[in-house]
Amino acid sequence: MWLAISLVIGYVLFEGIILLTATLMVGDSHSLTASILGSKVGVKINLFTYFDDLGETYSWVMKLPVTSISLDLTRGNNLELIKTNGFPTDKILGAGVVDARKIWLIRPQEVVSLLEELKTIVPHISVQHSASLMREGLPLKQQRWQEYLSFAVDAFRLSTAIAQPETQVRTHMCYSEFCDIMESIKRLDADVISIEDRRSNNETLMQLTDASYPRQVGPGVYDVHSPAIPTIEYLRESRRKCSQYLPKNLILVNPDCGLKTRGWSEVIPTTRNMVQAAISLRQE
Repeated sequence: MWLAISLVIGYVLFEGIILLTATLMVGDSHSLTASILGSKVGVKINLFTYFDDLGETYSWVMKLPVTSISLDLTRGNNLELIKTNGFPTDKILGAGVVDARKIWLIRPQEVVSLLEELKTIVPHISVQHSASLMREGLPLKQQRWQEYLSFAVDAFRLSTAIAQPETQVRTHMCYSEFCDIMESIKRLDADVISIEDRRSNNETLMQLTDASYPRQVGPGVYDVHSPAIPTIEYLRESRRKCSQYLPKNLILVNPDCGLKTRGWSEVIPTTRNMVQAAISLRQE
């Protein structure tokens, strides 16, 4: 099982991956992890950060008891921080090498050169973009969509092309309508796509299944914009509804989007409930 702590997005995977999103505050990392999990359940942790560098918190973050740390390498000084301070040899670096806010600026050879440089410093690397892509740059004029979508998909695939076959490629789609760009989403060839789905009452999930989307999907099981703390049974029932559209081995359980707008008093019990819901569902 995986637990990923993200500054921007978060998920709990029914089949084993758990992601928490919240604004991290420097403090006792071991207490933080213990308070999230509540107990030892054999969870691996992935910390996902977006937009700019870690700054003075870099050294503290590197000491967190996590398996993987994802960094934005398109903005800020994360690369210099890695060169100056090193990167833990027992952790995986999630290298965000494509600027999600300016995907048209991607230069494949520069990305390859950056990754080659990183390989001399960091032994374990996964390749990714710096944040969510695709819909953000879609032109207002529909006649320009095809050219843009073709470019966006190619940019995504270029950024992940260097990944080894055993590397899992994931992407997150924020709240939006996807039915009109579904073929482009399928062309991304990502192993996992997580979506905002709760407020649409599974409509977004149905769009994917109606289009015969062939890979794993993480539909949001509760609305992160509400301060309500979902119960274990609520989360279990939300996941069961998803199984009407997908086989359970293709379903990942996650919040609709990031939890940074929620306080710790909401984040911790909610995440603990999602862990327990995932564990109990696997036992059924």
